[in-house]
Amino acid sequence: MNFHELLKSDFKRFNTPELNFHGESNILITGSGGSIGSEISRQALRGNPRNLYILDASEFALFNILNDLEDIARNEEIKTKIHPLLVNLCDKKLLNISLSKISFNFIFHAAAYKHVNMLQINPLAAFRNNVLGTNNLLEVTKENTSNFILISTDKAVNPVNIMGLSKNLCEKVVKSFSDTTNICNYNIVRFGNVLHSSGSVIPIFQNQISNKLPVTVTDKLATRYFMTIPEAVSLVLSASSIRSNGSVYVLDMGEPVKILDLAIHMIMLAGKSPTYNEPVNDEIKIEFIGIRDGEKIDEQLTNGELQKLDIDGVYRANEVEDYSVNIKDVLSKIDSINSLEDLEPILETLSYG
Repeated sequence: MNFHELLKSDFKRFNTPELNFHGESNILITGSGGSIGSEISRQALRGNPRNLYILDASEFALFNILNDLEDIARNEEIKTKIHPLLVNLCDKKLLNISLSKISFNFIFHAAAYKHVNMLQINPLAAFRNNVLGTNNLLEVTKENTSNFILISTDKAVNPVNIMGLSKNLCEKVVKSFSDTTNICNYNIVRFGNVLHSSGSVIPIFQNQISNKLPVTVTDKLATRYFMTIPEAVSLVLSASSIRSNGSVYVLDMGEPVKILDLAIHMIMLAGKSPTYNEPVNDEIKIEFIGIRDGEKIDEQLTNGELQKLDIDGVYRANEVEDYSVNIKDVLSKIDSINSLEDLEPILETLSYG
């Protein structure tokens, strides 16, 4: 693994076709103010759709991405009309008012709570936002959408944490819609960690190194898949061109990277020397803190086999369907929760941990 190349924001390994909507498409991106959603918004804008709808629950995040997109459109003379939608997906009434009258060619659903440790502490918020929010979006747009793409994560495979479980349930919700209609293509794109996203290990390590703090690594054997945000998004958009229904697509993340190796490389890039002892002079200590609740030593991209496609960097996951979970029953139970104690029996019925 060439860490130096990997850490560059413009690092690319795949030849992806140039995106072009020919000024004919209506595109919706949820979570458009987030790390992935904002990059989908930028790349989709450069594909020249007729209308780009950017949706986020955060006013500040929506304001920032709107300014960014307007600057791009002005500088590159793009005529796309940009529509900012300040909507929380859990507010189904507002969601319906905002979206039900628009015909969408593509919906890229990137909105989600995603921080593993935060969601371990706030499981009900994770399920309501991620799972019910996804179901609300699907319900509101099911009659007026041609292609729906859920942005998922490797943590949804054999989940051991609340975030992964919530995204696993999101995948099941999307698949349940794919089983009941021919109006829309419902598909899932799954990938691992993206570099430089908010809360990812890269900015955490950078902050620790710049402040001469110990660089904290969970375990010396821990590995993760990594990809740059622009590269991941270009592959997501490429996968969206495939006309199928109910498929799970997995991005080629390359070989998993040892977190320890990444920490050592970043320390050396900063002109420092790694040490496991008390640091002196230009040394930075590496400190092992142990695997926390909800963390794995290694991640998986699929629990089945990967089928190579004609699109460079994209595979179809051929997975065994899990019929043990009645997703409609799970949605109903989550919606009716009145206390945190009500969540425990739901977790006991799910494949988790």
